[in-house]
Amino acid sequence: MRRSLWTVAVCLSFCQVLAFAQSSDNERNISAYVNGWGSCDRSKLTQQEASALAVTEHQRNLDECNNGGESCDYSRLSEREANALAVAEYRRNYTACAKGYGYCDRSRLTPSEARAIPAER
Repeated sequence: MRRSLWTVAVCLSFCQVLAFAQSSDNERNISAYVNGWGSCDRSKLTQQEASALAVTEHQRNLDECNNGGESCDYSRLSEREANALAVAEYRRNYTACAKGYGYCDRSRLTPSEARAIPAER
């Protein structure tokens, strides 16, 4: 009896270690996903984790687009987000051209704006 209690205690301890290791593996996997590392195994995510992390990934892409990042994927933006981004990019470009600093793409100005803003010297 004493031996079987000890065996049960050892088994329970081992199960806790396994559960902790699996939890730790899952946390590393989620961390890899959140940080955009390629080592994430999406097949190991629960539906709830995958949904929450998809929101994180979408926000990361939106931030990348808003900041003019090269990894921006416009096709993953909603119509509303894409429109808001186009307006922000237009304003940024117009301001850069009008003030003479930053990257100015004169081809994106309307004809009347291009005439009103002196060309670079």
